[in-house]
Amino acid sequence: MKDERAILGPIEPFLRGLALVVWAFVGLSRLEGDGPKLWLAPWLVYAAGMLLGAARSRLPHPVNVGVLLAQSASVLALPVTGFVGFEGMLLSFVVVQLPAVISLRAAVVWAALHVPLLLPFVWSHNSARQLIEICGAYAGFSTFALLVHYVRLREQVARAALAKSNASLLATRAMLVEGSRQAERLRISRELHDSLGHHLTALNLHLDLAARQTSGPAAEALQRAKTISQQSLAEVRKVVSEMQAEGGVDLLPSLRALAAGVPAPKVHIEAPDTLSLADAATSHTVFRCVQEAITNALKHSAARNVWVKLALVGPRLEVTVRDDGAGAAKLVKGRGLDGISARVAELGGEAHFESGAGFTVVLKVPA
Repeated sequence: MKDERAILGPIEPFLRGLALVVWAFVGLSRLEGDGPKLWLAPWLVYAAGMLLGAARSRLPHPVNVGVLLAQSASVLALPVTGFVGFEGMLLSFVVVQLPAVISLRAAVVWAALHVPLLLPFVWSHNSARQLIEICGAYAGFSTFALLVHYVRLREQVARAALAKSNASLLATRAMLVEGSRQAERLRISRELHDSLGHHLTALNLHLDLAARQTSGPAAEALQRAKTISQQSLAEVRKVVSEMQAEGGVDLLPSLRALAAGVPAPKVHIEAPDTLSLADAATSHTVFRCVQEAITNALKHSAARNVWVKLALVGPRLEVTVRDDGAGAAKLVKGRGLDGISARVAELGGEAHFESGAGFTVVLKVPA
């Protein structure tokens, strides 16, 4: 969990708004009076960093870290430029943002470093009691904020695991239903072939024998009955052939069940309604690879949407799984992506991964 990023969701804009209200209050209260106001520069830098944080999901990771560094530095510069008294409060709002950009462990280290860095700047402006009050208030609020993030991260992990299990159960149920349907269709076709087909063949032989031993109107009636019997046998064979030819595995119900079981991000399935795969092993592999790609988006990308597109291109099935998350500056393949590559390679296919504006998985397997 130490490598996960906290996602505060709908509450984050309210926290950001509260920080800007406090920022405005402490700054406007110092605007009165004459003399140079050198503190306006770091004060405005702090607000600019807070506003930039609202676009965090669209900014590269180094930029987000740089924004937080600029905010911390601007608060440390306030006492030097004549603005004293609110350093701990403003630094606390920097701490609130840290776990959304860096790991929780790194956020704890960053928050702890604020104290020794701040003390030299405020030492000459405050008494010992005031310094204790500043550090105590900052430590208390920051600890509370980090604990909230810790609980939130645990909840995210639990919700992700629950959503994954729920989606897997729903999709597995859909695959079992599809497998049962295929098995029942095969059983019925065999029954038609072995039972009804056998009796019609025997009837046809007896009618042929009876027609040879009869003459006159009775022979004509037997000949018509024989023709009807032959046509019925041909129809049975045609139905059996069609039922067995339609033995492809319908992958879409399983994928749609998987999408329905994921509360967030929203999963969109795009595929022809007639799409089916002749091989059950291929269908299962494609399903598991799509499931893993969605799980990666759920755990790592903070995406709001995932698009799964399937299309038959010649003899191959092309599957594209794309999200609108933050992506990654450098592609590092973990167990999940290695597993996808291995599964697809076993089928004689290939897998490609792209990271930029979101993350994309492209699979090409024999259909």
